[in-house]
Order: sequence, then C-alpha cells, then structure tokens
Amino acid sequence: MFDPASLTLIAITDDARDGLERLVARARLAVDGGATMLQLRLKDADARAQVEAARRMVVAVRVPVVVNDRADIALAAGAAGVHLGADDVPAAVVRRFAGPDFIIGASVGDDSELALA
Repeated sequence: MFDPASLTLIAITDDARDGLERLVARARLAVDGGATMLQLRLKDADARAQVEAARRMVVAVRVPVVVNDRADIALAAGAAGVHLGADDVPAAVVRRFAGPDFIIGASVGDDSELALA
C-alpha cells in the first residue's frame, strides 16, 4: 500500500518507438528526476506488448505504476492500478474485480464524466 499524499508527480510514458529497453530507461530517469508514479500509456501497442512493458516497468522502478485504459493488463502485469478515460470500463466495475488497494484514476472533462467517475 502507498500513501496517496506521496503522489506528487505522475510521469506519463511516451510510446515505445525505440524499444522496450529505452522506454524502461526513460521511466527510470523520470523516477530519478522526482516522479512519484508512472502511467504506462502505449496506445498503439497490442495487449501482449503492453503486459510485457508493464511487467518490466513494475520491476524496474520503485514507485507505483498504473496502466492507461486497461485494467486487465494492469492486473495481469502486477501494476498498482489503472487510469481510465471516459470511454473505458467504468471505475465502479473495475473496483468490483480489482480490490480495494488497486489504484483507479479517471480523466474527468465535465460534470457528466465526474458523475461516472
């Protein structure tokens, strides 16, 4: 478990254009630079590649890692949580199968999205 007050800077990854090793290296640099959480955001990667990247990141850094959009991938990889957008599975649904310690972040753009989050 982590202290939510300790999450002061969340770094969001870019794509893996230059390979998984470089992506993980950039994640380490972000943590070394003060990031207290990492969000793995690989919009164009398939599920298998996202699980592998998330697993590698979880092992490589000492801060919580959340996966963008995909709770299933986050759980499969042992990540600390997921960040959900308005078009993703609702947070309440994820909470039912992910458990109380799983981090669920949500993007909120207006009042209707706030009600759903």
